[in-house]
Amino acid sequence: MKYRLTKIVFIFLLLILDNNNLFAQYFSTTVDYSNPELKPKKQHSLLYSKTQGEAATYIIIGALVVLLATPTVIYEDKKIYFGLGRELYLAFGKNGEFRISAEYTFIFRNRLKHHFRAAAKYDILSNLERSVWFDSRTFISIGAGYFIDAEGSGIFPEVSAGARIGEGDFYLFPYIKIRHTFMTKKDKPDNTDLSLGMAIGLKLF
Repeated sequence: MKYRLTKIVFIFLLLILDNNNLFAQYFSTTVDYSNPELKPKKQHSLLYSKTQGEAATYIIIGALVVLLATPTVIYEDKKIYFGLGRELYLAFGKNGEFRISAEYTFIFRNRLKHHFRAAAKYDILSNLERSVWFDSRTFISIGAGYFIDAEGSGIFPEVSAGARIGEGDFYLFPYIKIRHTFMTKKDKPDNTDLSLGMAIGLKLF
């Protein structure tokens, strides 16, 4: 089991590094606008500026999400631990209200440092709020999922609340979340965790 978890952690870290390389390549790319063919036409300058500004905003926010992990507090066996996590979503449904997620959390302690989770969620969404910068909705989410670490597995319910930024195929989710994990082994204690952060979401259909 420990060997398998080590392989999963290694693959996860490679994906993070690959994401960081993609953002680095984007920001290092320059365009020579001295070429008349590449200059935006004057009649479209306002639209071009607005579109470029919105794209830059999403890219910068996305880069910060990729680079920054979610702080998590775990209560287990009458002790409190601190961890950093990363959660990715796939959304579907008319308004992207159904979600499935995969999450990894690294815990700062001497043993059982790695938590892996997969979950399904349903979002109760507010009405769409439009603004100059981005569209957004607030949400309350309920869900359940499967947990695994090096010594066992479990199941958990969860409740979260926050905002969903974006209304296309790409979402950002600033949120606060609490959940309790029931371990399947009787001799292994349950755990409760509270996290506050931001996750990345992609709408499939």
